[in-house]
Amino acid sequence: MRVQTGCRDCKRCNNSAAAEAGRKLGKLTANVMTMGSVAAVQAFTGNCRACGHKKSLHGVTGEALPVEVVTPVPAQEPVPVPPPTPVTPSPGWYPSPNQPGQLQWWDGAQWTPSYSPAN
Repeated sequence: MRVQTGCRDCKRCNNSAAAEAGRKLGKLTANVMTMGSVAAVQAFTGNCRACGHKKSLHGVTGEALPVEVVTPVPAQEPVPVPPPTPVTPSPGWYPSPNQPGQLQWWDGAQWTPSYSPAN
């Protein structure tokens, strides 16, 4: 739960208790790791006139933090895939499906009434 107590652009004024504890732990870690140089730099950082906290807790310029706007991408219709073209045998004499022992002429699209004896 966020509680706004001071400046609307300040992380410290708008953080939850857990977030504020995490911010303080991070600040302590940074000071330990840099042997206090972070604290020395922060001594020269100005304070916000509205809430009194360091301006480093605000946006880069001391203004409101930028908000990322996410524009949803409209769903695209799937591109129709044409059905595969059936593979048919080329024209020629083939064993007849209707007359066992006979060859029948296939014209590339259909069986014709022409028969020939199978050798």
